Amino acid sequence: MSTGATQAQPIIEVLKELHVIPDVLPSAPDLQGHLTIAYPTHTVQNGEHVERVVTKDTPSIRFKPFGGFTVRPGDGKYSMLMVDPDLTMPNDRLSGQVRHWLQPGITFAEQGDTGEGWVGHMNESAVTEYLECAPGPPGHAHRYVFLLLQESPSSAPQATDFPASQRTAAPSDSKTTENLADRMGMDVAAYLTKKGLQVVGASVMSVKPDVESLVDNAKIGAATLMDKLTGK
Repeated sequence: MSTGATQAQPIIEVLKELHVIPDVLPSAPDLQGHLTIAYPTHTVQNGEHVERVVTKDTPSIRFKPFGGFTVRPGDGKYSMLMVDPDLTMPNDRLSGQVRHWLQPGITFAEQGDTGEGWVGHMNESAVTEYLECAPGPPGHAHRYVFLLLQESPSSAPQATDFPASQRTAAPSDSKTTENLADRMGMDVAAYLTKKGLQVVGASVMSVKPDVESLVDNAKIGAATLMDKLTGK
């Protein structure tokens, strides 16, 4: 087993233990390094349970390749994809995975080394703006899966990949207006295959509902219903 595969094994084991493999990824990806998700008040450990209040603000990301970068970090671009596969039940196939965040055009600069890896710099507009975790009824913990994707010039995520993102990307209409229905129905495996995106880093956390998240979830549902009734 190569050094990289040895270092990837504990990450893969957590992904399997929490059924990210095969619920989100059909098989173990060829991970290239350690992905760290860092919220302003908490740095997530792969597989841990996180209090919902921690997730309110967009996190920063760090990436530490196994054995060091083989190319200069600025030579490539990456995307961050965050999904919730557990909308109404664990592995909710009926609703599909919920797209919480899709940020293309991430680069890693040498001066950003924190000891936990290079800090990602988000140089482009998000395809899907970050949406905080808001697990709702029936009260089960939701998994939130973070995937760092290596781009090529022909594979970068775009708003045109998702009609609702494209519609809400107009300057007069912030992409934060994407409602829950716009974000539902994601099939990560199919999307990665279609775009030719490679998973190079992965992490997962679980979040249980709290009173505030149940209220927020109800508001999101009401906004989605209103958009449907008004034809948005």
